[in-house]
Amino acid sequence: AYVRGFDNAEGIRLENAEQILVRNNKIYNSSNDNRTWNASAVKTYKTKHVTIEHNEMFDVVSGVMEKEASSYMTIRNNRIYDCRYGFVLSNQNGGVTEAVKFHNNIVQCNSGFETVSQGSAEMRDVHVYNNTFAGYTSQGANANRHGQAFYIYNNIFHRTSSSVSNADFYTQTGDTGQVKLMDYNLYSRNPKMV
Repeated sequence: AYVRGFDNAEGIRLENAEQILVRNNKIYNSSNDNRTWNASAVKTYKTKHVTIEHNEMFDVVSGVMEKEASSYMTIRNNRIYDCRYGFVLSNQNGGVTEAVKFHNNIVQCNSGFETVSQGSAEMRDVHVYNNTFAGYTSQGANANRHGQAFYIYNNIFHRTSSSVSNADFYTQTGDTGQVKLMDYNLYSRNPKMV
């Protein structure tokens, strides 16, 4: 799928949907004029019980972008590469994003797992596990200031450069209490946490 747009551009867009399965797709060449994460292979808004699995996503700005107030999402067994962001977990307009599982993915992007939210928009019960994050130049994974209950475990963080602009794992200074578990991860270099 080739998709190009000024701002929002996606190969597959799910909005106000429930019980959706996105499986066995090859999604590529999705971009926008500003190369922001609004250009994605798959984008969700206010969805419930969505599974995204066994897809190949490449030559995109973002592999998967959860934009607003989705719950019970599972993103697993995907290969995401040649991108700026592997998975962007976002929230806006005061909503709640919760019960997200990102696991068993191979992610080779500038940033593997990215979170961002506006104002009081919350994120909770987010599990990032059994992934391989390789070749990132920004960060392997991060959590943000509006998050609650992040669990990051059993991942492989492999970076080829000794310097990464942010870190293997990055969180807002002083907000580490949101990370409830960060253990059993394997690092190819001395871990860099910020």
